[in-house]
Amino acid sequence: MVRKFTIFLVTVLLLLNVMSGPANAADYGSLLKETTKTVSPEVKHIQRSYINGNVNRFVNILDINLSNPYTSIELGLPNPINRLTRTSVLAQNNSYEGHRVVVAINAAYFNSNGYPSTLIALNNEILNFGAMGTTYESPTQKPVAFGISKNGTAIAGYYTTNFTYEVNGQTFKIDSVNELRYADTTVVYTEKNKTTGTNEWGREIIVENASQSTKNLGFGDVVTGTIKAITPGPYSQGNNEIPTNGFVISSNGTGLSAAFDTAKVGDQVKLTIGIDQKWQDAKFIMAAGPLLVNNGKVELSMPTNSSFAKSRHPRTAVGIDATGKHVFFVTVDGRQTGHSLGSNLQDLGDYMISLGAKYAINLDGGGSTTMVVRELGTNTPMLVN
Repeated sequence: MVRKFTIFLVTVLLLLNVMSGPANAADYGSLLKETTKTVSPEVKHIQRSYINGNVNRFVNILDINLSNPYTSIELGLPNPINRLTRTSVLAQNNSYEGHRVVVAINAAYFNSNGYPSTLIALNNEILNFGAMGTTYESPTQKPVAFGISKNGTAIAGYYTTNFTYEVNGQTFKIDSVNELRYADTTVVYTEKNKTTGTNEWGREIIVENASQSTKNLGFGDVVTGTIKAITPGPYSQGNNEIPTNGFVISSNGTGLSAAFDTAKVGDQVKLTIGIDQKWQDAKFIMAAGPLLVNNGKVELSMPTNSSFAKSRHPRTAVGIDATGKHVFFVTVDGRQTGHSLGSNLQDLGDYMISLGAKYAINLDGGGSTTMVVRELGTNTPMLVN
């Protein structure tokens, strides 16, 4: 039996292969020690220790060559999606005969309720569509993601979505799907939920007779339906029931559009769900942020003088080369004097370039930073960072 080796990304998890770099990399300083182990064909695990003055850094690198037909990068998700599960456990749960997870890292950000806070799509189905970060310190102020395209190459960088609803010829923006409705946002609630779970500080358009099921929405879908009810304003009873053959548009503050005052029962509503062509029909999309490297140069998609960007912390990142066939998973240990103090985002971007990345994004870090690797001859990936 030919075994398929998987590089795994855990809510997300990811898997990979590595090349040697220079003795001095970016501002990480002088290389003190390096070890390299083959994890599976053309997938290597490299550990490096650096020193720059009195600052130590310890880096784990996984470098995957996707040209190998038996190596793939996959998205690993807990079940249900809001269950917080250790990276090592997700890796074990997704390993079976003929499909071995050899490497996994943490990836997406998550909210206090356990749900991911960013876009996650699998085989073009939208599993999570969160609103963008709005604060100065948010790493998700601009939409950036990592994924595997429909032709099997890795992609990383900016993405653009077009998620709108149209009533009586007017088009309005949708911020997220099945998320908590925050101030000044518009959320669509689908058949996946029984009710919207919202409070009274907003209004809702309840739509029935949808042209397709809303349980499994994907990019490229256009869904129409008929308005069943519109809750009165300026504020009204929240937590409305979602029709089994429909959806609910829920808005607060500046998200409240003219549709809530001009639309009426019986009017048609059209949902349009689109994404730019590079990401259309991708095997998976996993948004995080900020962007670290764009077209071979450091480019942070958040303020460079923010505390999140300029402070040294444990970090997790993913990068790809110009071909999309070579992928780098990187973790930097942090907050451990004498071992590793972590990295700011500028230095992390420089380091990803030194490995060969043309595009790279930052993933969830800090206490979430995790990499597990399966040693040859064993079945269980173990913590290495």
